[in-house]
Amino acid sequence: MTVVSDLWRKNRRRQRAGHYGAFAAAHQKRLSGPHCLTRLGRMLKAVSIRLMQAAGLLSYPRRPALTFTVILFLHLTPQVVQAAEDDPVYCSSEGIITLSSQTAVDTFQTTYGPCDTTLYGIDIGTSSTIKNLAGLADLKTIQGDLNIQSTANLDDYTGLADLQVIEGDLSISRSGEAQPHQINMTSLVSIGGKLEIHGFYSSSRLTAAYFPVLESLGGALRIHQMASLTVLSFPALTTVPSLYLNAIELADLSGFAALTSITADLTISNNRVLRNLDGLASVTAIGGSLGMTSNASLVDLHGLAALSSITGPLVIQGNTALRACGGVFTVLNGSQVGGGTSIASNSAGCHSVDDVLATAGALPARPAYCYAPGTITLGSQTAVDTFQTTYGPCDT
Repeated sequence: MTVVSDLWRKNRRRQRAGHYGAFAAAHQKRLSGPHCLTRLGRMLKAVSIRLMQAAGLLSYPRRPALTFTVILFLHLTPQVVQAAEDDPVYCSSEGIITLSSQTAVDTFQTTYGPCDTTLYGIDIGTSSTIKNLAGLADLKTIQGDLNIQSTANLDDYTGLADLQVIEGDLSISRSGEAQPHQINMTSLVSIGGKLEIHGFYSSSRLTAAYFPVLESLGGALRIHQMASLTVLSFPALTTVPSLYLNAIELADLSGFAALTSITADLTISNNRVLRNLDGLASVTAIGGSLGMTSNASLVDLHGLAALSSITGPLVIQGNTALRACGGVFTVLNGSQVGGGTSIASNSAGCHSVDDVLATAGALPARPAYCYAPGTITLGSQTAVDTFQTTYGPCDT
């Protein structure tokens, strides 16, 4: 029996020696990169357990408490390391950070970091030198407002691509007037306050604004005075406190198709090329007023057919091409408008509440309209030849 035991022990020692060498070689390359601490913790756990097995620590029934304590500690090591990696790294500042030049933006991490979370807000502007926000590329959270204003040459927002949370307002005003550009907030999930983007109408060169993962908005959504803005996209946003769209170049509201509720006011006005409201087809309730005024290309209200209640007033006025208003029949017929109602100065068939009630909720097929904010004037053969390209394809 003794001879057998001795042979078994020698064989086990050889096996262990070979196993540990192979184990270390297999993990050598993994101890590098940003997650090396986590990998190191896992390796130490595995090695330590094997060493305890070799020492017989795990085989002694008389030491269960010690064994359990060591195993628990080693098991928790990767989670502890990962938690440390996920903790915010705060920017060093005693108040709102003001960036008023491209140099200030570029040296942000040198001045306040390295960091990914601000304790307060950030003000960017007033400056003609700021062209990009690349210096903010590592930011994930702003514990305050982000205000970008009067930065006429700013046309590159990719430095905000990693930003996930703004606890206050996001306001972009009078920025990017030098050349066409877009805003794409690819990681922004939550804004605690309002979101407002506005310009000085004809001088604004922003063509599109994308917020693909924005799920939570604590304040109003206001987009106005943007003559080049043709695309707005909020595919994950289901509820907004209020929505205000004024003097922008959207042809439709497809970027708001996920919306089901507006808890305060809905105002859509002075949008000369807006053709329909189909993007609001899932909205069932408006907690404030509904105002639809001076949208020269709007032909019907079919997109509001699911609307069952309006807490405040209803105003539909001055939409000179609007002739099919059956989309608001349900809410009017059920007396579900909490304030006054004014329907006037639209096209034939939508001049009054009586006109709406006369539709009995019918939503006529939409013709292939030639869209123009007014009378079409063709002053040359070229204008005639390109009619369908410019205004169509259309038959009405």
